[in-house]
Amino acid sequence: MIKSKIFQFWMLFTLLLLNVIGSYSNSRIYSYANPKHEIDDAEVLQYDITVIINSKNSAEYTVYNKILIKAQSAEDYCKVIIEESDFRSVTNIEASIKDMDGKQIKELDENEINEAELSPGFVLYSGNKYKWFSLTASEYPYILEYSYTVELESLFFWPDWYPQRKIKCLSSTYKLILKENVEFDYFRIGVEVDPKKYLINSDQVYEWNLENIPALIEEDYMLPENHRQIALLFNAKKFVLGGYWGDFSSWESMAKWYKSLTSGKYNLSAEAVAEYKNLVKNIPDDKSKVKALYEYLQTQNRYVAIQLGLSGWQPQNAVDVYKNRYGDCKDLSTLMVAMLDAVGIKSYPALALTRDDGLVLKDFPSNQFNHCITYVPLNGDTIWLECTSSYADMEDTPYSIEDIYVLAINEDAGELIKTTKKSASENSWNSSVSGELTTKGELIFDAVISLDGNQENYYKNKLIKYDSQEDILFLKDQLGRVHSNLDIISYNIEMPVDRSGKYVLNVKGVYNKFNPKRAKRIFISPNVFNKKTVESLPEESVEEREFSIFYYYPYLDVDTVNIEIPKSFKAAYIPESVKLATSFGKFSSEYSFNDGSIQYIRTLEISKNIIPVSEYEAYVSFLKDIIKADKEKYVFVR
Repeated sequence: MIKSKIFQFWMLFTLLLLNVIGSYSNSRIYSYANPKHEIDDAEVLQYDITVIINSKNSAEYTVYNKILIKAQSAEDYCKVIIEESDFRSVTNIEASIKDMDGKQIKELDENEINEAELSPGFVLYSGNKYKWFSLTASEYPYILEYSYTVELESLFFWPDWYPQRKIKCLSSTYKLILKENVEFDYFRIGVEVDPKKYLINSDQVYEWNLENIPALIEEDYMLPENHRQIALLFNAKKFVLGGYWGDFSSWESMAKWYKSLTSGKYNLSAEAVAEYKNLVKNIPDDKSKVKALYEYLQTQNRYVAIQLGLSGWQPQNAVDVYKNRYGDCKDLSTLMVAMLDAVGIKSYPALALTRDDGLVLKDFPSNQFNHCITYVPLNGDTIWLECTSSYADMEDTPYSIEDIYVLAINEDAGELIKTTKKSASENSWNSSVSGELTTKGELIFDAVISLDGNQENYYKNKLIKYDSQEDILFLKDQLGRVHSNLDIISYNIEMPVDRSGKYVLNVKGVYNKFNPKRAKRIFISPNVFNKKTVESLPEESVEEREFSIFYYYPYLDVDTVNIEIPKSFKAAYIPESVKLATSFGKFSSEYSFNDGSIQYIRTLEISKNIIPVSEYEAYVSFLKDIIKADKEKYVFVR
């Protein structure tokens, strides 16, 4: 795991979760709606951060927060967590509660400060600890006031400024005190003010101040990078971390620093080299060799992280990863590079910021990365390898590393390179359902679902556990979103051994109460698996919307449905076919009824996964038309 410098100072302990690279959301969706927050029950009265650069190797900063808590619903803001590690230690934690007249009601006792170590299942040992506390009162309103100091052993961790919160902030200041003349740079996000510059004795001081900072805008289906709307990001032009000197003056210089961390890490034992050479000895072309070695890496190793000290950035030796059969993203990428080098194929590690965390700021060389992948520039046919995934095909990378800028650590230099992105047709869902509607209103069906790209990756990731009970619960959740009361009778997966064909899911099941019995009429909605509803619409009006719409990836859904109707019913109404086309997507629904069976074909293509705000009105109109079409029902009379 590559640790990013960017750290949120203020978060809830219960919400402190680490993301597994390449993980997916809990349902088959392509972007998400943001939860809405009550912003009137609390406000930040003052948020200040004072950073003191003591030398080229050390710094400290103090955070001061003063928050007005108006109701119990805002007490999450009274839970404070602060990270510690081998390079950062927390001191001087103080907190108190005061009434509106400034009278102290409660003070934080030292024994109320808790310590915990966070080591998720995929981290064997992280070395990270957290100090946290919660301080509340029983009568509202009240003011929570707290501060703490963090001592840093490297300017690599130069703290950024995030004055904007989910609630309004009346005042915020970032004060930078240089006790030694250290070169630094900063990047503005929504901050227009210039710093005040002055001296305190011989110390240089820079001070930024903002007043009446609005609450963070949270819109449905936002680009991840839009979640940072007001911020200053900092870096030291030169730093030292764990004895390794680094330089953020350019991407090339940062690449050289990372390369120094990996020096001597790509060596393998003679036994390992012989094993890899033997694996590909009968494979004629390099691309097929890469495929064979990548799949071998996936089957022989697992993703587990040991992130003690410098190992958050420095990989283990390839020989040790080979021996232990596990590692984190940079460890497995290091082994992959060593494996390819053993058979004469050049490849390189590439530092990445996963797409769900935003995009790399190209004009601000700094540690913006949280992941490492492998870059294989194979005679112009570039291959990107996600080495932490045990299921992704070689040329079917997860969406988390698609269409992003990565820092490729080449032999002589480093450069930002953009990764590829699959088209909508390469992220396809194609279902064929044959069913029979019983006189009891049950739909007994057989379904064949063929998946490609990120849609395939999603199902593979969920079904790879080979736990039949968990698999059935997952399939009931996914395939029962439109019509509930689903029973899975049986299922099986067709997955070609050589991974060259499509991933196919065969399901037999029953939708109970698919069509509730009525006296003389029945109404049948032919959408079995996919359907848009009003919940699919973004909440913001056309006038309110400020940011683009974001889907994790472009996609194509095609559903073909044939349902046999009881012979005692005749068609009274067959919906009209619908065709819609926009610059960002297409939709069609076709209806017919022949030989006692419904025939329905629904196609939805989202060809652009980023829809600019200028097209938001057209996008909402497109969705509303789809919702209307998806509501259509066949009508039959006895």
